[in-house]
Amino acid sequence: MQWDVVVFSVATGIDPVNYRKEAEYFRKVGFVEFEDYVVVNDACEDVGSGGSALNAILLAAETLSAKRGYTILTKDALSSSRVLILLIGSNSALAPIDDKLVKCKNGYICNSALRTAIMNASEMGDFEGIWIMGTDSTWTLDEYHPIISNTSIVAFSFDGDERFLKDHGVYEVDKNHMVTGIRFRPGPVVLPNIILGGVILPPMIASELLTCITVYPISASTYYGVDSGAFGLKLSLIFDIVQATCEKDEQKFIENRIGSEKIENRRIEMHHTLSVRNYQYLEKNVEWRYWNKFYDDLMKKIVSIVFTDRESDDSLPKLLKSVIQLKKIFNINRNSYMKLLENEISKRPEKYTARALYTIALGLTMEANSHGGLRSGPAENPKFYSALQALRNGVGNEALSRIFTEIENNWMDEPMRMTRAARHLEAAAQIFISRRVDQFCDNYPIACTIGEHGERGVFQIQNREKPYEISNFRAACSTPSNPACLLAACLVSLGFETSYSFLKEAGFEGIRFCLDTSIPQGSGLGTSSIMAAAILKGTRRILGLADYENENEALVQMVLKVEQIMTTGGGWQDQVGALYPGLKIATVRDNRIHVEHLPLNADFCHEIHKRLMIIYTGKPRLAKNMLQEVIRNWYKGGQTRESITNLRDEMHSFKEKLSRGFMPIEEIRNYYLTKKLLTSGCEPGHVRCLIKYISRYCETCWMAGAGGGGFLYVWLTNHWKFEDVYTHVVKKFPEMTCHRITVAN
Repeated sequence: MQWDVVVFSVATGIDPVNYRKEAEYFRKVGFVEFEDYVVVNDACEDVGSGGSALNAILLAAETLSAKRGYTILTKDALSSSRVLILLIGSNSALAPIDDKLVKCKNGYICNSALRTAIMNASEMGDFEGIWIMGTDSTWTLDEYHPIISNTSIVAFSFDGDERFLKDHGVYEVDKNHMVTGIRFRPGPVVLPNIILGGVILPPMIASELLTCITVYPISASTYYGVDSGAFGLKLSLIFDIVQATCEKDEQKFIENRIGSEKIENRRIEMHHTLSVRNYQYLEKNVEWRYWNKFYDDLMKKIVSIVFTDRESDDSLPKLLKSVIQLKKIFNINRNSYMKLLENEISKRPEKYTARALYTIALGLTMEANSHGGLRSGPAENPKFYSALQALRNGVGNEALSRIFTEIENNWMDEPMRMTRAARHLEAAAQIFISRRVDQFCDNYPIACTIGEHGERGVFQIQNREKPYEISNFRAACSTPSNPACLLAACLVSLGFETSYSFLKEAGFEGIRFCLDTSIPQGSGLGTSSIMAAAILKGTRRILGLADYENENEALVQMVLKVEQIMTTGGGWQDQVGALYPGLKIATVRDNRIHVEHLPLNADFCHEIHKRLMIIYTGKPRLAKNMLQEVIRNWYKGGQTRESITNLRDEMHSFKEKLSRGFMPIEEIRNYYLTKKLLTSGCEPGHVRCLIKYISRYCETCWMAGAGGGGFLYVWLTNHWKFEDVYTHVVKKFPEMTCHRITVAN
């Protein structure tokens, strides 16, 4: 059988180069067949077997997502894949365990713990799923029983005796061989089921586990969390992940043998979520000067495109690909595109810096050649944190120089690290974009409050949960996993860095912000922007600081500022939609937002209420990653810019049809096609299935927001009623919900 991807998950401090060589040798001699492989160190020291496994699952999902054309992390990538994860805690995994050589198709290999783990998994890997195999022990199966369940985790044990119990754990099983509990160093047990380091996750469970991996605090055990600024978290594959699936009593599980707050947090979370073509090498007597000159000419063209006021076209990716391939094939001794653009940044106006940084990031991901996972991801790794903070504080060239030096010295050795470095360059680019937004948004609000709190400090109460205190606003809004990230960004946008300065200015001992929403995160409905507008508008009114004549226009700009602080990007449309009632057209002229209300006749309003519905697909997506993809395509130019221009030109026919009481079907279709072009590869498989199924009931449909998940708008045909379509949809897709729409005209 063939694995879709094999991940060698190597402990921190072990050189991964030996395992890359071993993987290539395994492939050469025909020991194991795999489409792709990844060799990666743990996210940080002491993450345990569970942290190592979760990090490997995340990287496997990213690799598969990228290879299958997605540009964001998607659970669909795991649904039909065979993934093998090898947990390697020491170099002893490569050491021969005897003097025997194992014959393969095209050669021989040593009999090692690594070889045994691969062989055990390959003998059983006849169905989709994730095999997680340890290499700290060797064992073989006397008899393999095919595993038919696709909803249960499969674990392995051996029948031992009491001498094994001192340093090992055991599985407690019922008469049907279902695991009911796990115990470490138990008392005397008759024929105990001694735990072996092997676990099989079926696709459905692996997909659900993936949703935990990017959520704090579980993410802290993966590179995703470390690159978001979180401290490392130690997890056990058996005593945290597997045990979370067999302990029915949540409180009993949380109070299990280890009771630190750090471990309690992680366990609550786990329990709840379960080309260059036709080239040849040149002869030595060929003049190399031609290739050097050609290379230099290409580099000059890149500079001329990046540092110009004219719109970019689609030639930039082609030029980058050419210089990368030339340097690789002919070993040309010239400065890299990164070094050249770095030097140019220091000499050019700041308005070009963001485009230059995005260009370098594009080059790094092209060099990674799809072996580095997805371009979108966290960008707060401690190695870059101080330099990024310096950029946020207004320091320019010196901080950028530190970022480039760090990348050149420590992040260019393998594809995954190059991709992660590219994300941090894009984070730096976002800071420079934010600076330009600051120049545009010159109406800054001042501190405000929602209500007084009995305890000293600034507290957030989200959806009636326990109060959450924030003291360092800047740190909170720089960490996307922080539950008060949005509120902290609002306070920072008002000029406050800490709770002390904010409370002193507001004149309160304690302040409470109560935030409630029934709309799920990642819905595509602009929840974050609308919530930010609500925070700012409500507090300004309570304090009597609202400018009632120009309040909405000011709030639109304030929310934009908040989004830049959070590095999510974004535009005007969500807060305009929330602050101004009814249908409207928003335009930007003379550095101001102009909103034109579109009155609708009563008959058309009734038609909208009857025929327009929204379906929550049950799959939230991260807007930041969507917008990163849009910005990348924008900087590439070409078809992307043409499509956006066409959207703008169609606005007039859109407006005219609505004013006459007709739904602009053709314009909506063009709009959705353009959106999919801007975020190519972001639409999950389940959304495509839904759209194909729903097409029999509707004239058109389109995803809310940037797409990729969340809500789907559906304009029904005259022949179908909401109730009928609702019945069909929930029967076919039970995880989805259907809702009516009302226009506040």
